[in-house]
Amino acid sequence: MKKMKTKNKCLVTSLAIIAMLMMSVGVKAQNVTIGPKNGSIITGQAGGNVDDSGIKRGMGSMWRHEQLPLTMTTSDIAMLTSAGELADPSCAIDKYTVDGKERLLIGAGQTQTFFVVSLPKGYRITGYKLVV
Repeated sequence: MKKMKTKNKCLVTSLAIIAMLMMSVGVKAQNVTIGPKNGSIITGQAGGNVDDSGIKRGMGSMWRHEQLPLTMTTSDIAMLTSAGELADPSCAIDKYTVDGKERLLIGAGQTQTFFVVSLPKGYRITGYKLVV
């Protein structure tokens, strides 16, 4: 009886390892575009900065991809949380159209503007291309 249970445990463990290996073979990197058509701009305010000029203009502080857990956040203060996110978001992201093409705008006024592109744990950025 004990031999049968041990064999069953070994079989289940082996099948689980094979399944995990098969799933990891199909994992590939993805090219992701940060743009107005594949994500949403979210307005959020921290720190009680009611004089944020971006919020007065209807700008957002975060852009979130529609399908992937990719986030871009802006701030006037270069302070990060323990998770690597900007601690005090400010509204500096907006959409604009030029030559019939919709684009994202990261605006800065009289202060510096910082932005962070982030993924949750388990994901990683293997390369990027910044188009200005």
